Amino acid sequence: MNNLSGASSGQGRIGGPVLVPKAPDHFSDETVSTESSLSAYNGYKSFNSNRYDKNCSAGASSAAPYDHSGDKSQHFVQQHEYDYYGGKNYNNVDGDYDNSNKQGDIYDTVPRVEKDLCTFVWDIIVAHLLRNPAGRFADPQLPYGYDPNFQAPLFVTWNKWAGPYENLRGCIGCLEPLSLDPGLKDYAFKAAFEDSRFSPIEANELSSLTCQVSVLHSFEECRHCYEWVVGKHGLIINFTCPMTGRKHSATYLPEVAAEHEMSRETAIEELCKKSGYRKAIDQSLLDSMSVTRYQSIRVKMDAQEYQNQTGADFRRQFSSNK
Repeated sequence: MNNLSGASSGQGRIGGPVLVPKAPDHFSDETVSTESSLSAYNGYKSFNSNRYDKNCSAGASSAAPYDHSGDKSQHFVQQHEYDYYGGKNYNNVDGDYDNSNKQGDIYDTVPRVEKDLCTFVWDIIVAHLLRNPAGRFADPQLPYGYDPNFQAPLFVTWNKWAGPYENLRGCIGCLEPLSLDPGLKDYAFKAAFEDSRFSPIEANELSSLTCQVSVLHSFEECRHCYEWVVGKHGLIINFTCPMTGRKHSATYLPEVAAEHEMSRETAIEELCKKSGYRKAIDQSLLDSMSVTRYQSIRVKMDAQEYQNQTGADFRRQFSSNK
């Protein structure tokens, strides 16, 4: 599969003036209308959330392909992975995942989504960077208690501290369900070493990195492009340029709009840009747009926590690795 990006990070807003018509007043930032049944995306029945409508039904359509992120690709390509689009500097506004926020049917199928998944991801890149990996690094294993065959859409994100801010260092994931093993292992590696926007992560950076694993769930079709909540929902947009007939699509993970202080209007505008669309955004385009919202469960672990938990010592390990 080709690479798709999805995680963000950056101070302030992305892009220029807002060109998108204002969201209707009845789509407030605090509530989401539930007057009609919402359909789960691509038949992911196990990810339906009763939070919005108890009559949610699974869609039967097959997964749609997506453009590569942002300015790098302006044509419609058959691929299902994403790389993240966004500015580089951003405040660390996202705290660790709080288990008290667990919602939806995903918890009926995932035994747990906890920080040991981040430990596994860390093990993978440390093992790759060590010249002669041994012990836990010889063959990193999915933590005990997780079903390796469980399937879910997921993203792996690497951020790097620079003073008081974190910079995006790599993020690649998949919007189609894939098994935790080898799926998580594959995307841990891709996000660290194969994100085309960045050079591969090097050993001397490890002490300043933070790992994030996002498991996506509750995919729902929106009746309108503003039927979602900033900071809660991620978005997938699909539309066709009325003048060229070219298909466009793009995604933002749930944290992107909040981290960049975007309104819904700005987020839709930036997603259109991310898809390669550069023409005017008018009401007819918005009305023709297909929008799917989704949620995520996120866990994070920085380098110090990883070393404390596992006994790893980057300074010692990599000084002897030279």
